[in-house]
Amino acid sequence: MFARGMIVVAMFLAFAPVAPATAGALSVGQDYEFAFSNLPFHEPAPYPNQGGVTIQFRADLLEAGDVVRFELFEDSVGDPAFFTNDFTTPTDHFGASVVSPAPWQDLQGVIRVSVLAGSIEIGSISAQVIRDGSRYFATIPISPVPESSSVYLLAIGIAALSLRFGGFWRDAVVPT
Repeated sequence: MFARGMIVVAMFLAFAPVAPATAGALSVGQDYEFAFSNLPFHEPAPYPNQGGVTIQFRADLLEAGDVVRFELFEDSVGDPAFFTNDFTTPTDHFGASVVSPAPWQDLQGVIRVSVLAGSIEIGSISAQVIRDGSRYFATIPISPVPESSSVYLLAIGIAALSLRFGGFWRDAVVPT
């Protein structure tokens, strides 16, 4: 009985995906939302009030056929987007940037990146606000994360329970 249970667990682990997932890897129909509530002061800036976003791509860049949409929201995605732009041109540089006049003057907002065609891998997102001669800025790196091992733990737990109670249920049901 124990050997049969271990074979089931071994087969599950053999067929389960083990490649790491990437937090910033997006394909068609997927989006990534970045909300910020307080950008830190960075430096004085002699520019008019404005806000900007820079998305840094990882090694795959923006290739022919990729279509990426940036949407900027004042406070939440429930608000209407005050800026929307689709990027379709292949790039040989590592990102895309947008600047909009005077958003996020309360130093909070939401950025949504959506993939309409192709796929991208985001390396980082930067948000900046220039307000009253001061620049507020933050860069958030988006790093690869390993796939959760909770599925493996669940499978081992189910296998252990079936080994422990499998004989009980078989013995409890007696045909008449």
